[in-house]
Amino acid sequence: MSAEPQPMFDQRVADWLEADPDRAPSQILQTVLAAVPLVPQRQRLWGVTLRAGRLWPRESRLATAIIALAIIAAIAIGAGLLATLILPTNPSVVPPNPSASIVASPSPSAEPSSTPKSSRAPFIRPADPGSAIPSNLLGTWYDSALQASIWILPAHDPECIAVVSTLQDCTVWVVDGQGGRIGYAAILTIQAEGLLTIHWVDATCAPATSSYAMSLDGDVLTLNFVRGTCDSGQLVFVRPGTNGAPSVPSEAPRPTP
Repeated sequence: MSAEPQPMFDQRVADWLEADPDRAPSQILQTVLAAVPLVPQRQRLWGVTLRAGRLWPRESRLATAIIALAIIAAIAIGAGLLATLILPTNPSVVPPNPSASIVASPSPSAEPSSTPKSSRAPFIRPADPGSAIPSNLLGTWYDSALQASIWILPAHDPECIAVVSTLQDCTVWVVDGQGGRIGYAAILTIQAEGLLTIHWVDATCAPATSSYAMSLDGDVLTLNFVRGTCDSGQLVFVRPGTNGAPSVPSEAPRPTP
C-alpha cells in the first residue's frame, strides 16, 4: 500500500522506495540535493524533534526519515561509482608464483658420440663397369715427368668417397708447387683385355675415359695409352724414394673445402 503524497519531497523518491530497490537510479543524487533546501530546519531536544515550539506530525517524521534514507543510499552509490573509476579493475601486479622460482636441476649430459653424424648421405656415383685393380698397384707413386705425387687407393677408402664420390678403386694426384692441392682424381677399373681404365672425374679432360696397357717392373709402373677420349700418351710411375723420386706421404691429402 502506497503512502499519501507528501508535498515536502519528490513523489518519485517515494515510488522508488516503495519498490524496495537495491540500487538507486542515476538521477537520485540530483533529485535529493534539489529537495534538501525545501525541508525546514529542525532542532532536537531531549530526543524529540521540534518545529516552531511543537512536535512534528507523524507524517512529517516519516517523510524526513525517507529523505534521510535516500540521501544515505545516494552517497553510498556515489562512493561505489567513485571507487570504480579510481581503482583499477584489472591490476597488472601479479603476486609471485612460488613454484616459478624453483630452478630445475640440470639433467646429466649425454656422452658425446665418437662417430660423427652427417645430416645426409654423401653423393655416390654409379659404379663403372669392370673389376677391381690388382693389389700390387695400390699405394703411393711418383711421376717424374709430371712432377706429381700419386695415390692409388682401394674401394671404399674414405678419400675415394670424399674426393671422387665412388665406392670403387680410385686415384688422386697432387702436382708439385700447387700447395698440396689435389689436381687430378679418377675412378680405376680393369676392363676387358686387362686394360687399366681411368675414368677422369677431376682433370682438364674430365669426364673422359682412357684405357692403358700396363706393365709392372719392380718399382716402375708403365702405362701405355690404347684408347679413350683423353690421350695422355705414356705414363711412367715409380715408387717414392726410388729411381731418383722424392718421398711421398703415405696418406693422401684431404680435399680442401
